[in-house]
Amino acid sequence: MSKIAFFSLAPWEQEYYKTKEILASLGEVVFVDGVINDDNLPSGPTTEAEVISVFVDSKLTAKVLAAFPNLKL
Repeated sequence: MSKIAFFSLAPWEQEYYKTKEILASLGEVVFVDGVINDDNLPSGPTTEAEVISVFVDSKLTAKVLAAFPNLKL
C-alpha cells in the first residue's frame, strides 16, 4: 500500500478526508501541519510518501522533491 502525505490542510479539511473510505483504501494517509519548502523539509516516516498533496503556499523545489525518495505522484 502507498503512503499519501497531505501538507498544510486546515483541520476541517483533514476531518473531511478522514471520512473518505476510498482514500483510506489507497494506503496510509498522513496529515502534516504547515507548508513544505527548502527551509521546512519533511523528516521521519513522512519522507516515505509515494504521493504528496500540497497547497499553493508550499514550494516544490528539487531539494524538496529529493526528500521523498519513493515519490511517484
